[in-house]
Amino acid sequence: IMSSATVAAGVIRAAERRIVRALREAGATGAGKPAALALGRRVERRKLARLVAAGAVVEVEPGRYRLDEEAYEAYRGDRWRRGVTLLAIGLG
Repeated sequence: IMSSATVAAGVIRAAERRIVRALREAGATGAGKPAALALGRRVERRKLARLVAAGAVVEVEPGRYRLDEEAYEAYRGDRWRRGVTLLAIGLG
């Protein structure tokens, strides 16, 4: 049986994957042409805002974004380290 926190984490990760995939498929990476994102779900809009705040996604002009691959990898690494730290605290 999955907890609601586990389900929520899965939904958030899926939203992140959809955003990143959409930007990559549109060629909106690095110095590539920015892309508009069709985000219908609130969780996707919130996840996009977090990715922008972290610098992993850059809003080049209003409503048009590009993925900064290097910053995104750093963001993912930081998130993984935070998770391991929280796990260690919980087990300690």
